[in-house]
Amino acid sequence: MDERKMKAKLVSLGREISIKGNNANNGYDGTFLVMDHNWNRIIDCRIYWRGQSCHCHMWVSGNDGYCSGSGSAGGYGYDKESAAVQDAITACGYKLYWKGKSKDYCSISGVGRTAIDQALMAIGKSITSKQLKVIKTYG
Repeated sequence: MDERKMKAKLVSLGREISIKGNNANNGYDGTFLVMDHNWNRIIDCRIYWRGQSCHCHMWVSGNDGYCSGSGSAGGYGYDKESAAVQDAITACGYKLYWKGKSKDYCSISGVGRTAIDQALMAIGKSITSKQLKVIKTYG
């Protein structure tokens, strides 16, 4: 996937989530932050593991307000982190699509961590025209 070709569109406002209990202190794996040049947080995407299941909680702040969503993935044979992030992106109300083809939506589910970076950057660019950075921390 090429981030210059991927775009994001807010199609509905997601619902607020709570991470009490289930995942907040269970198997923290890392955070993807999308920050602007003034270090304002645009996206906070956190990944947790509970057994063989991956969970993602995401918060997005932008001109259209604030939204959040969560997702999860289990099973075998694919990248669960990108699948959980795709679920959270959808829960936040965003759809990913290829530049110039707004009817051809795409998914990062099962594709890997590079796709997570690209998708989060596409969402960030849909919110602001400022220069953005993806910062990753690992638990």
